[in-house]
Amino acid sequence: MGNWGIRLKFTSSGINIEGPVRLRKAIRELSNKHIQCLSLTVQVEPTKVKPFNLEVDNTLWESSKNCGPPRIQSDVKEEDIEII
Repeated sequence: MGNWGIRLKFTSSGINIEGPVRLRKAIRELSNKHIQCLSLTVQVEPTKVKPFNLEVDNTLWESSKNCGPPRIQSDVKEEDIEII
């Protein structure tokens, strides 16, 4: 569950979206618009993505605020993390 109170449940019959009605509607519309990009299973053939280089400024990335322990999660969030 994210900051918007949304929860996705993957079932054998598809994806169940839980959360505020307006947000569920927006997610369904977005999903339907891009249905060709979505799948409940991993494909045998990998996606053809053009290789790219990601340049990172290490002085910005390696800051002290990024070196601490993970944030404490609620029980619900912790359950979701364990599923992954």
